[in-house]
Amino acid sequence: MFGFLIFIHELGHYIAARICGVGVIEFAIGMGPKIFSHVSKKTGIRYSVRLLPFGGFVNMVGEGTDEEAEKENYEPDPEEALESGITVIMPEKTDSDQKDHKEDKKEKDPRSFADKPAWIRMIILIAGSFMNILLGFILTFVTVLSVRTPDGRLWLASNTVYGFSESAVSAETGLMTGDTVIKVGNVPVHTGQELAYEIMIQGKKSETYEQKDAESGETVKRGTVSLDLTVMRNGEKIRLTGVKFPSVVEENTVFGMADFNVYGDRPGVPNVIKHSWYRSWSSIKTVWDSVIGMLTGRFSLSSVSGPVGTTEVITTAAKSGIYSLLYIFALIAMNLGVFNLFPFLPLDGGHVAFALFELIFRKPIPKKVEQVCQTVGAMFMIALMVAVTLKDIIKIFVR
Repeated sequence: MFGFLIFIHELGHYIAARICGVGVIEFAIGMGPKIFSHVSKKTGIRYSVRLLPFGGFVNMVGEGTDEEAEKENYEPDPEEALESGITVIMPEKTDSDQKDHKEDKKEKDPRSFADKPAWIRMIILIAGSFMNILLGFILTFVTVLSVRTPDGRLWLASNTVYGFSESAVSAETGLMTGDTVIKVGNVPVHTGQELAYEIMIQGKKSETYEQKDAESGETVKRGTVSLDLTVMRNGEKIRLTGVKFPSVVEENTVFGMADFNVYGDRPGVPNVIKHSWYRSWSSIKTVWDSVIGMLTGRFSLSSVSGPVGTTEVITTAAKSGIYSLLYIFALIAMNLGVFNLFPFLPLDGGHVAFALFELIFRKPIPKKVEQVCQTVGAMFMIALMVAVTLKDIIKIFVR
């Protein structure tokens, strides 16, 4: 699964580079020593599979230093040559020759990634994440089509309340059967999946709610979260404040839970596309919400999973059935696409940010600044990966 996602990501860079006229030296899946390699006789591009199944790359002309080419084009300085005892016979250069030499140095390589305009470089950089997000949308479309009722009908959960679960606190605090929820807080919702997610993610602070038990008549204290909803009721838009939902605590983090059932939308192509679109957007939003939650301290490092923890989640999903597996696969594809667009080197988004700076201010950021950001960012990413992987491994053994 990871290999396929990486292949799709790098394929995006590769296709965009070819379309934009950038020369490709190598298309590789994996890192480290080559275990398989083939050079196309037609294009001269090397296609490789490498030993370590982590990452991949598209090596383009002008991205790095070609040492062999530098050796071939190396012209020794006469003074350095004399000091080292090398005899160099240099032809006499005229002013015209020197002028031509300077012009040659300034000439741009039309196949070089570095010599392309900033907007073309941005297209090539964004293409990898675009392919991952596109794959996530396709997988989400298949996931939506795979959800069925017990009698085999397509189930598309709407955002209209059908009924409440037993002892539902939302029914006692403002929500009614037939309400179509169009906003949770200030976030618009269009489907049942979006509605459930927003109740979950926006329920941040647990409160105590006293509820009378229907059977015993005794007062029971329940943990709840309080949210504001905007609903359509009998054709009128109404703002409900302080609607309460049950709360659940996982890894010291509070979440809200929907305590009602919803109607299903009418099956059909328009509604399938609608649900696929909004579910895909919800998956993208999940990534942003998770990062913001980490930066604000709502989510701790224990909430983050690396390859080990993610593999465990995938295994559990696979045992639960094809629907769960497809959902996780789509979520990871979206995650990879969105995360790579964060404006942080060495991610693609970091390079996009540098290219955007060049596009706006008409001059590139100095190479030394870029190299320092690249080095610091890479060290941070490696440290984070090691920390998360060790956490995932320890978690397995201390259960």
